[in-house]
Amino acid sequence: MSDFAYDDGVEEGVEIVGGGKVKNEVVAALGPHPARIRSIVHCGVTEAFYLGESKGKTPKAVIVFELKGDGDFETDGVTPLVLTKDIEIKKGEKANIELLRSAFKKADGTKAANFAELIGCVGSVEVIHSKCGKYANVAAFNKGGVSGLAAMFAKMIPPLEAGSGVGNVKYSEMTVAAVEECHAWNHVEDIMMQADGYEGSQAQKCIEEIRAQEGRENFANREASKKSGKSKPTPTDEAKATPAPQMVDDGAEY
Repeated sequence: MSDFAYDDGVEEGVEIVGGGKVKNEVVAALGPHPARIRSIVHCGVTEAFYLGESKGKTPKAVIVFELKGDGDFETDGVTPLVLTKDIEIKKGEKANIELLRSAFKKADGTKAANFAELIGCVGSVEVIHSKCGKYANVAAFNKGGVSGLAAMFAKMIPPLEAGSGVGNVKYSEMTVAAVEECHAWNHVEDIMMQADGYEGSQAQKCIEEIRAQEGRENFANREASKKSGKSKPTPTDEAKATPAPQMVDDGAEY
């Protein structure tokens, strides 16, 4: 039985049963990269499908990794590269959250006991590229996407700087900054806005606040964005300091 507090960030009444990509200016190199978890954004409870068949409702979250390799910076040489991965929150030894907490450890080398403790944990992510070569993605967790680091090496990885990421944010306590950590189409439009109880939620208020900003009326609306001639979501000026979060889906061709 896992000792992880699955109820942290998950809506009450939902029984938990047994791939994201960021468009950075610089594409992270293929292979393993040391990283720290800087944000976990809970996107609510949505229906899960496999091969077109419903598998019930499942909580989902976006994990935001800050890469910590020597060359893992944007063109300014200061801003760290960031990759995201959206996962279903399930129980079981082979579940994504268990694979994550087994790979990414706290400073004392122990496993996180809840989502909040995962923030700042250190490990390694396996970077793969989309077929077009324009996007760097985190491989599926069950295919080596996350792994641990030797204790001596883990201690050498720089910590998160103050103000990096948004920490652990529950769906019911959503913030504009947390929404901005997610990809506007694949995370916000396809998951967050489809979650149970979205209408009237804090998440909806945050999204509407973003849409009220000048030039962002089509935020998290891919059809309207394409019709307006914008092929990619446009980040706010504040978000430009942090790479705008990526698309979803391992193996997708962009």
